[in-house]
Amino acid sequence: MGPVTEASPPPPLDDLLDEPLELDPDTAERVVGALPNMLFAFLGGCLAVAGVGVVVAVASVASLPTLREARSQTMERDAIASLQEVAKAQARFRRDDLDGNKIKDFGALGQLGLAGLLDPDLASGVKNGYRFEVGASAVAPSAEWMAVANPIGLMNRGGRSFVINHEGVVHFVFNQHLTLDLHTCPIPQGAARVLPRDLR
Repeated sequence: MGPVTEASPPPPLDDLLDEPLELDPDTAERVVGALPNMLFAFLGGCLAVAGVGVVVAVASVASLPTLREARSQTMERDAIASLQEVAKAQARFRRDDLDGNKIKDFGALGQLGLAGLLDPDLASGVKNGYRFEVGASAVAPSAEWMAVANPIGLMNRGGRSFVINHEGVVHFVFNQHLTLDLHTCPIPQGAARVLPRDLR
């Protein structure tokens, strides 16, 4: 076995950095020739990442109508349920003469709220994207009443408006603002009856 010689230490890094990089002509040509491919690969990677971002952005924008529709449907279901609560409140208000006027008549929204028959939001007239109006008939307050719910705000613009009266059935119309008619308390012509599926 021959004598062991110590390996010479590598040159300092500063010296390596100061030395010019020398390549033989063939190697230099290969490096220069590979640069366009490397550049295209780099740019392709950047575009791929950007493409993913664009796809995600497009998917997010595409989902906005779906989210808006889901929110609108939830608000509509709540409006229907609120009008049904108004109908129950009217029945009890009349039956128990909760305004104490010795007449079995129906009440306005504020009266139903003061009697504790409605939750505070509904009694205020605005609840979950809908504005509510309720009143007893000006002609026959012991026999007739009506209530309407109209959408408010951008989220539910173009949605359905709802109406109910003393007959106890909720109806709806599209793109139409409903008003109280306390002379006849009618269901507007052309209004459609709410179906069970509207409550799910």
